[in-house]
Amino acid sequence: DLVPPAVKDLLKSHVKDLESKIEPGMVLLTWQSMNIDSYLQRIHSGLSKLEELVRKVCDILENRVEGNLKSISKTLLVELPSDQSFTLEQFVMLQEKTTKTKTAMLDSKNQEVERAISDVIHLLKTFPLETPTPLDKEATETLWAHYAKLMYLSVLRCTKQSFFALKKRLKTSAGGFLYIDRPFFDVDIELSVP
Repeated sequence: DLVPPAVKDLLKSHVKDLESKIEPGMVLLTWQSMNIDSYLQRIHSGLSKLEELVRKVCDILENRVEGNLKSISKTLLVELPSDQSFTLEQFVMLQEKTTKTKTAMLDSKNQEVERAISDVIHLLKTFPLETPTPLDKEATETLWAHYAKLMYLSVLRCTKQSFFALKKRLKTSAGGFLYIDRPFFDVDIELSVP
């Protein structure tokens, strides 16, 4: 249950390696065998190494991937101060500035996620196995596709939240006795006599 579903297929060769260490105890060893202690030592060593690998993978995925995805999904792409009104030009300039900084932040988070997935794959590739087995290429591509989809969904959520925030700020309200929102845009209108 510790292993994230997206990584299970990539760990198959690692689990098979551990099973190959356990197999002699099921086939060759008896209660009277002289090498039970070394067998148990070998299993405990293999199990602790595999647990450490799973812990490292989970740590990378939780802190470097999931954390960045959550950060992206909570990002607002627009700045909408509620105590200020804007001319159209001021609004456009503020949003261009905000968009540039948010785009740079999103790009940085995306690169961090990509590096983290690369680190997970590298960690799994370089883990010492008794019978070296290359990682399943299809499982690797599935892992990339899984996190690419999660990145897409995070950016989509971020965009939707930004539109909802803009809609909420633009929405006119009657206002209460003590609470009146500032208008979003400043408009100068001159009426002329026909």
